[in-house]
Amino acid sequence: MESEGITLLHIPWEDIIFARIFIYLKLRDIIMLRILSTHYKALITEYLRVVVQLDFHGSQISNSSFYSLTEACKNLKALSVWDCRKLEDKSIIQILQNNTDLELLDIGKCPLLSSDILQPFKLCKKLKKLSLHHSQWLNNKGLHLIIEYLVELECLDISKCFKISEEAVLTLINSYPGIRELNLSHIECVDDQILIMLAEHCKSLRMLKFE
Repeated sequence: MESEGITLLHIPWEDIIFARIFIYLKLRDIIMLRILSTHYKALITEYLRVVVQLDFHGSQISNSSFYSLTEACKNLKALSVWDCRKLEDKSIIQILQNNTDLELLDIGKCPLLSSDILQPFKLCKKLKKLSLHHSQWLNNKGLHLIIEYLVELECLDISKCFKISEEAVLTLINSYPGIRELNLSHIECVDDQILIMLAEHCKSLRMLKFE
């Protein structure tokens, strides 16, 4: 019988393909590989099972495609879906429930999300960096839930979250004396009192943004 030759699928997956090839591919390339055949779908599924970082930054991926693609993810440490305008709560809730060791999460500028995604935050005890830039759904109650659930938080971006009050920001400052980065840009309640509180209570602060 004539040999079928060597294909990508014959190369060791985790040691070579995942570690030395896929790191150079764009996310859209991974998605395209997945739909080539059932064998490539199995390859990508295994990759997603072990991958620790995914960046969908600015992707126009549909909610259903994202849900299906990330269903296999169980080992993520970092996830960015910044400006993914088609994503809905269901997809983010699934990925939070399945990846409780997340340390970095960027869900800023996702207009279809709501405060419902905050409930799974209580499972993500290791989350250290969170971006909620321009999350119009975030209000004082939501910020209090974040404070309650994410006790290890070191970096927080709530810029352009216009429903946050001065009282909520002061509670935030008192709750995170070890916070290192804080973005309060375009939050109208930021005043001298808040800046004084930050100086007094947050001695580890290395980056502060406000306008």
